[in-house]
Formats: sequence, C-alpha cells, structure tokens
Amino acid sequence: MTEQRVKQIIHSQIDRGASAFVWGIWLVMLLTALIFLVTDTYNIPFSEDWWLVPPLTGNEPNLLQWLWAQNNEHRIPFPRIILLLLLKVTHGDFRTGMLLNIVILSSLAFISILVIRYIRGGRTHYTDAFFAIALLHLGNWENMYWSWQITQIIPTVLTCIILLVIVSVRHLFTWEKAIIGGISLILLPLSGANGLIFVPGFVLWFGYSGVRQWRLSTSREGKVAGAFLVGMTIAALGLAGLYFVGYQSPPSEAPNPTVRAALWASLQFLALGFGPVARSSWILSTIIVFVVLAISIVILAFTLIRLDHRHRYRAFGVLVFLGNMMLFALAIGWGRAEVLHLPVWGGIWPTRYVLLAVPALFTTYFIWELYTPAQVGKSLQWFVFGAMFLLIPLNTVHGFWWQHWYAAGAGSLEQDLREGLPLSTVADRNREFLFRWMDSNFNRLRMLRDAQVGLFANISPDPVEIETSVDEEALVSTVSLSDSSLNDSTNFSLITQEFHYNMSQASEVELVWGINGWQTLPDNLWPIETNIIDNVMHTPMTQEGDTFVVKVEVPVNSTIDYCFLLIKSKTFDVTWPMCDGNYQDKPSFDGLVEVNSQLNITLNTQEIRYVRPEATEVNLLWGINGWQPMPEALWPPGTEFKNNIMYTPMTKKGDTFIAKVKVPVDTTFDYGFQITKRQGLFDIIYPVWDGNYQSIPTNDGMIKTVGTVSLLTDVSDALTYKLYFLAAGITLLAVWFSGFLFFGFFKDRDDSSDVFEVMVDKSDAIL
Repeated sequence: MTEQRVKQIIHSQIDRGASAFVWGIWLVMLLTALIFLVTDTYNIPFSEDWWLVPPLTGNEPNLLQWLWAQNNEHRIPFPRIILLLLLKVTHGDFRTGMLLNIVILSSLAFISILVIRYIRGGRTHYTDAFFAIALLHLGNWENMYWSWQITQIIPTVLTCIILLVIVSVRHLFTWEKAIIGGISLILLPLSGANGLIFVPGFVLWFGYSGVRQWRLSTSREGKVAGAFLVGMTIAALGLAGLYFVGYQSPPSEAPNPTVRAALWASLQFLALGFGPVARSSWILSTIIVFVVLAISIVILAFTLIRLDHRHRYRAFGVLVFLGNMMLFALAIGWGRAEVLHLPVWGGIWPTRYVLLAVPALFTTYFIWELYTPAQVGKSLQWFVFGAMFLLIPLNTVHGFWWQHWYAAGAGSLEQDLREGLPLSTVADRNREFLFRWMDSNFNRLRMLRDAQVGLFANISPDPVEIETSVDEEALVSTVSLSDSSLNDSTNFSLITQEFHYNMSQASEVELVWGINGWQTLPDNLWPIETNIIDNVMHTPMTQEGDTFVVKVEVPVNSTIDYCFLLIKSKTFDVTWPMCDGNYQDKPSFDGLVEVNSQLNITLNTQEIRYVRPEATEVNLLWGINGWQPMPEALWPPGTEFKNNIMYTPMTKKGDTFIAKVKVPVDTTFDYGFQITKRQGLFDIIYPVWDGNYQSIPTNDGMIKTVGTVSLLTDVSDALTYKLYFLAAGITLLAVWFSGFLFFGFFKDRDDSSDVFEVMVDKSDAIL
C-alpha cells in the first residue's frame, strides 16, 4: 500500500469521526431545543407579540402602513410579514414563531458546518461543533422561545449568510452564490436597524465584486452574475434611503453616554457572544473577547499586507464584514450604555443580545481557518469550541432564569383563560405581565376573544360589556350622538350636571371627563378653563371647604365618563397621575352628582427590607403608581433622581439592607433593588437588578423582600427536572467528546502539518 493511500485512509477515518461528533452535537442541540419547545412554552403573546393582534384578527385598517411602521428604531416589514403569515395559517398559534426561530438557527448552524468543510476541501474538524453550540445553546432561550425575536434573528442570520458567501468565494462568484448574497443584501434594510447598519459596508464589497466579476469572467453566466450583484447593491442602497423617509428617532429617557461608557458597553456586548454567562464576570469575559478579536484583527491585517493583489479579494471581504461588526458593536454600545441603567433593564444585558454578538465569533473562526498556520488556527478554534462547550451548563442556567420569569406570567394568564374568567378579571389579574404593551382598555385581549383565537375564546363577557351593548341599542331608538352631531350643539338637548367631590385631604382637583366613551364636546360647551389633555377634557374644580364643585352641560341621552384628578394635597404636590374613579353615569334630572372620595393620600412611612447576604452595596429604585416620582421634599436623604427614577441608598444591617420612604396610603408602590457590589473574589454582574416588584403600602409600615436573582452563588431555583435532564445530556456529550478527542484529535493534529503548513489563504492557494 502506497504512502499516499495510507494518508487517504487516515484522513477518511479522521473525517468520519469528526463528522459523527459534529453532526451528533448539532442533532442533540436541535432535539433539546425542540423538546423544550413542546414542554415549556405557551401559546400566549408576549410583549411586542401583541402588536400582531390587530392584523391577525382583521382589526388593522392599513396593513401596509403597519408593516412599515417603526418599532423603536426598527422598520421590520420582512420579519413582520413572515410572522403574520405564520399566525394566519395556524389561526394565532404563537408557538409557530418559536419553532421557526429554532429551525432558522439550526439551519444556519448546518450550513456553516458545510461551508467550513468546503473551505477545507471536504474535511470536518471536531471544533466545527462550535457553530451548533453557539446558536442553539439554551442561554438563547429568550431568542428561541419568543416569537417576536424572529425580527432580530432574521437580520442576524442574513449577515451570517453573507459572511458564508464571502468566505466561500475563492475567486469569482458562481450564479448560485450571487443570488444568495444579493437577495440577502436587499433583505437587510427590510429587517430593521440591525440589518441596515451592515448595508453600506456590504454594498461596497458586493459592488466591487460585481464590477470585478464582469471584468474578469469569460462566460456569459459569470458576467450576468456580476451585473446581478451590481443591481442588488443599487437596490439595497435605495431601500436603505427609503428607510429614513418619515423616520422618527425613538424617545429615550436615558442621556447620551460618555465615550468611555459606550466603548465599555460595546465590549460587553461582544463578550455576550460566549453566552449570557459572560455577565457573570465582565472583566474576565471582556478580556477574553478582546484578545480573541485582537488576534484575529492582527492576523487579517498581516494577511492583507503580505498577500499579493490576486489573493486579497476574499481577505478584503472578511475585513469589511469584521469592520461592519465592530461598527455594529459601537452602535449598540452607544445606544445601550445608559439605557442599561433604567429600571426596566436594571444594569443587566438582556439575554436576547447574545445572538446578535455571535457573528463576531463566527468571523474569527473563519479567519483562523483561512489565514493562520494549521496548528495555530486549530489551537485557536479548539479554544473557542472548548469555551462554548464547557459553558453550556452555565449558559443554560441563565436561560432557565428567563424561562422561569416568563412561565410565571404566561402560566398564570393561561390558567385564567382556561377558567373562562371575564375580560376585566383576566386583565386585572395579569396586568403586571400584560401592561407594558397592552392598551388601557385591553382591546387586544378583546380582539383575540372575538376572533376565537386559542384559549382567548374562553374569556367571558364582562357585565359592563353586556350593559353597554343594551345601552347602545337604546340610544339608537332615542337619539344618535354621532361624531358629526357632536360638532353641532344645536342638534341635541342639553342638561346641566353639578359635580360635588368630597375630598378633605386635597387642595386642588380637576374633573377629567367625556361622554359616550370619553368623547369630547364642542369647545363652545366647555366650562371655563377647560383644556384637552390626551384627548380628554380636564376642567378645574372650585374648592368649597372639603368639597370640590364644577358644573358641566351634556346631552340628555348621553353617558358621562369621569374621574377626579388630584393635583395637590394639603401637605404636598401630587407628582403622579392620581385619578379617583372611572365612573360612568347617565345625566340625572336633579342635576347633582355627589361623590365621596374613597382615596386616602395620607403619607405612610414604609420600611423596605431586602435580605441579600452576599451583597455589600444596594440601592432602592422606587416610584408609585407606575414608577412616578414623589415630590422632592419627601425624598429620603441621599436620594438621587436618574432616568426618571428615584435612587435611594440602603443601609446594611447584617444580611439585610434597609431604607425608609414616605408614600401615600392609597397608591401602588413600585420598587426594585440595584446591587452594585457583592462579597467575594468576583464582583460579578455590575450592577444586578432584582425587581419590578409592586405592592400596596402596609399599615405596619414594613415590606420585606428576600433576594431572588442569583449572583452565581446559588442556583437552587434552577435545580428542577430541567437541570437534571441537562446534566444527563452534558454527561453524554462529555463521554462522547472524550472518546472522539482520544481517538481522533491527536491523529488529526499529527497528520495536519503536511496538509496546511504555511501561512497562506489556504483555499485561494488551491487556485
């Protein structure tokens, strides 16, 4: 047997072992994701999912406008139409979006493994399992099991597809690669700001590639591919320009960051490519990602200097991609450095950002494959693979934390839906889970019920809804107060109503009112000093002792909607919206409406106790009635007002942190805890947010909270059957990994030196 034949046999054996290992990892990761999709998800809209309800149920009057509408800084017509079509086909099953997320990510991992194999000339390495782990580990729980995240997954996958096209083009585009790259390019500006930011750099490379293809290709097909690429770059530029037509910068409560803070946030974002566990030690994770990227940049720069112009083409494309990725990281850092410290974020990066950082690690993996000596590149690839592999358990725990929080809200809502509770009851009991994206009247819940979508069909009608429908029928038989008739006060009879609001603790009150569903009257019927605020009439009331009085004129057959807005108490200004009541009455013939206030705005001192043994410094972040601030005169000593939230330092006594605040009795107390320092060697997540708590001030004046967010010293909340399932899977993978490492890696390493020995662009060297 010849020496060449022996080498072929060895290569074949090594490749079979590596392929079995890599595809086995890919399959295990995919099956794990699918198992949790079946066992641990809910057919319940979450957060931005609710924006899909009007078009899903046929209540969106202008579908094209909805598709093009901004969501923060994002215009996302392409992901929106995909998700909407899925929901239409499945009659509102929001789990189909989750399934599509998993399918897309697993497909990207699949293709990435094939591309790296193609670059090597048909060989797979054990480290190529990195792609499957990076995309499918359960630290990506928020990305995989939240349907709306398809709007973030699609632009990320499109950029990765373009990366795969770049690294696989050795000299000239094939027609197939031109189509894949060109279509991916024009879809980027249709997939939000995450795709838009990559367009200028990619247009530069694809435009150059198209012209180069046209000049160098000798075949008609090659020239057509070049012309196609140029056309796609022009189309992408046009769509990018269209993106800004009518664009409005989203409002932000956070100030612009310093350059230093933005750079630090950018580095943190890139570190998230290793998974949410990177948040556990920013110093360690940022150092690692900085070194990984620095090595890659130096290698790429050296390659561009060293190679002649014939072999710089692909390296230039990789440089464009990596530069775009760094620009993206800087944009994320600038936009999120201060936002991180808002209460809703609490100083901690959401796990959904993990996937956005993964393309940076993909790029380094390809750079090491293409432009380093065999042993150097392989060692670096083993490092990133080993890190991702060993971090699977910790990343999974971080994913479970998000799942536990989501399951608590979605599970409670699902149970109420199964019981067929009235809409108002469902809304009130699940307000904390729904409130962020739900309108005050919960019309989207009503839309799902009326469209008979899933469990929402079980929602019972409210007594108010039944009464309203009867009243509407009665109105039709008497007088119709249409919008046109309301604009002409001569079309209906008027009756005077005098409101008496008895509230001994107030010193300034406004009547907030409307008719027939909070409609406004013609301004010639407004009482003196009436103003329109948020499309509702606000009329100052006159104080007579402990009673506030105002007279209004309304149509005889109308319904009056009203509440009493407290502006000032006798001891302090009311700095939060406090409207007493949500009344609805028919006008009375005696003309008197008397209401005794049920509110008590007497100040009550609350002692907040937060049990957190491992912390050394904690701030209380708080507000009332939806995080509204208290008057500054009532702030505890040391309180600061940042990002529209009160920050009060807490005093440590043993294992407990204590702060005292004054709040009115009949309010809702919103609060959370910002942990800025902890005991031990690792001052891990800085700062940690534990909160979004809500309670009613108590008579005994004490609110005690035991810390629930782990600082990676206790993970008992994650030790459920899921963790045991994970441990069994990791043990199996570890045994598998060890076997392949022992039987395959060392042979692979010994044999590789004669295959890729010099520092050249290996695949270009074949030309």
